[in-house]
Amino acid sequence: MKVLTKLRLDIDKLKSSPELKKSLIYVMASAIGYGIVFIQNFSLAYILPISFFGKVSLIISLFSTLYVLFTFGLNAVVLRYYFDKEYKKDKKSLVSHVVVMWFLLGGCLLLVLGLLGYKLVHVDQYLQIDFVKEYLLIVLAAFLYSFSEIFPNLFIVEEKPLKYALFLILSKALMFGLLLVGIFLYGESSFHVSLMLLIVSLVMFLAMVIVFKVFPLTQIKKENVMELLRYAFPLMIYALGGIGYSHGYRVIISGSLNYNDLGLFSLSAQLASVYYLAVSSSITGLYPKAYKRLEESNGHPKMIRFYLRALIYIGLGTIVIILPLTYLFLMYFKNGAFLSSFTVLPVLIFGQFLFFIYAYSYILCTYYKKTNILTFSMFAGIITSLSLAFILIRESNILMAAIPVACGLLVQLIISLIATHTVARKNPQAC
Repeated sequence: MKVLTKLRLDIDKLKSSPELKKSLIYVMASAIGYGIVFIQNFSLAYILPISFFGKVSLIISLFSTLYVLFTFGLNAVVLRYYFDKEYKKDKKSLVSHVVVMWFLLGGCLLLVLGLLGYKLVHVDQYLQIDFVKEYLLIVLAAFLYSFSEIFPNLFIVEEKPLKYALFLILSKALMFGLLLVGIFLYGESSFHVSLMLLIVSLVMFLAMVIVFKVFPLTQIKKENVMELLRYAFPLMIYALGGIGYSHGYRVIISGSLNYNDLGLFSLSAQLASVYYLAVSSSITGLYPKAYKRLEESNGHPKMIRFYLRALIYIGLGTIVIILPLTYLFLMYFKNGAFLSSFTVLPVLIFGQFLFFIYAYSYILCTYYKKTNILTFSMFAGIITSLSLAFILIRESNILMAAIPVACGLLVQLIISLIATHTVARKNPQAC
């Protein structure tokens, strides 16, 4: 009875929260924006042969992994340092520092990825894509697109959900439209798929420069750059690990799975991603309130325990709804051609649920700048996943490819919870 009473009180508290309306806007925007992505991916799966869809999935996964790498954790810098006293009265200074860091770090990474890609793609042929016509286009597209992943977070911290919604929907619609144009005009041409990604990225980059009035830049302080870099770098690893479990992992296992199985695995992973996007968007509007509660309580973690319970309720409730719906969908989609991919879907969705719960540790550690905990736990999870994948994937088997993902995310969550609460017991203000 106590559990039911607590559940009722939590639901009433959530319903009466002033952030609920804003959260609903984020939910609707994400539902539309990522609904477009959902339609895009499944349209490609329906239109294209499974084997070519597998290659297109590889290209999109490589692009998605790299653009997260190119953000360098700076999207989290915008979220956290917007409230910092150093930039409270000068938001332009924050924007300028972030832009300079992005450009300098991005230039260095472009060179590294160019040399590394030449060895892996052109010489060793680890990835079955063309180095010049596909790989280099994807890398450049990822660099430009990362800019549009950093600054829209200003809409969140400034509590402007409608502007955030407009940006999200338009950006996803533009990418979907150009990909379809490329495929309908040029057929099964992976070069034109890569080219469309580059065009979308260039348009989004120019739009961000204009909307946020990036230029002229203000004075840049070296000590501020170093502080932001120390904060952001661990979060880059965190974000890369997060996208790595979906897109990056597919790139890595593409050498073990044939394109047909890679297409099946990719479709199931897309469905699992839809689950994560649905649940994560439902709490977007709660982030500013969580940070404010921590600020008002001198950082006591008990002040946001409610958010942990909300994560669990929302995550489990959505699983109950989405699993039967996805099974029905796969039964009729392309006459059941992808139905066998359902065998790995519960495993992948469980992994996404664990990553969703990880948001509790993320809030605590980003607020107190203890991002090393996020980095360490993410690194441990990645090592676990890759080690198990190396052991289990002896042949093209999508179930053996899915199990390491869930195991790695479980290890990551356990380590992060233990670490954050151990530190909190020693010093409530330290995380």
